Amino acid sequence: MDNFSQFPPSFLYLGQGYLGGTVPAQTPVFIFFAAFYFVLLHRSIYGRAFRVIGFASTARAGRGSR
Repeated sequence: MDNFSQFPPSFLYLGQGYLGGTVPAQTPVFIFFAAFYFVLLHRSIYGRAFRVIGFASTARAGRGSR
């Protein structure tokens, strides 16, 4: 494969490589970030506050948040 972009092969592997010949290399990265955001939104006080309030300013005022 010719590399015309001058990026290192390790960087190109993230976008074009496969793990074990079948699983795209982006899959573990996606799973990591999906798990991170799940924990952030469902297990932290910030995520719970966002879930309760959302974008409703009246609910935010009733809860006492800024």
